[in-house]
Amino acid sequence: MTRAAEERVDASSPVTRARGRGSGPYVLALLSVALGASAQMLLKAGVGAATGRGAGAVLATAARSPEALGGIVLFGLSSAVWLVVLSRLRLSAVYPFGALSYLFVVGAGVFMGEQVSAWRWAGVLLVALGVVLVGGGDLARDDDSAAAGSAGLSGPAGPREESRDGA
Repeated sequence: MTRAAEERVDASSPVTRARGRGSGPYVLALLSVALGASAQMLLKAGVGAATGRGAGAVLATAARSPEALGGIVLFGLSSAVWLVVLSRLRLSAVYPFGALSYLFVVGAGVFMGEQVSAWRWAGVLLVALGVVLVGGGDLARDDDSAAAGSAGLSGPAGPREESRDGA
């Protein structure tokens, strides 16, 4: 069997079709965003005392701060989860989820004692609405494509993934 034929057989297997179906990849996308937002909060906590000092002093403070180092680790975990998400969904469908970090970070800022104006909250809600509008259509299309793929349909409504070698 040729490589292209093997890939077509693999692409039609129930396991391959199921890996991108449903809400699983989107839950992972939200997890990645939450990890990234948590990393931001830890970084802020780790260098918060270094405000008003030079960049070298801020970096030295971060290097000695368990919070800042934890933030760097969380960024790494966020990136690892994001790689899994990218392997399962179209970039155009999932990238808008990154904007939800605004919601997480502004919400967490309140818990860290930051003042958040009504205008900023309005902006955050507009960003969240934008994620729904930009990514929501792709979410519905992904679900339709997964259902069509499991029914054995081909063409535009068929499986989303393309062969790596163009076959």
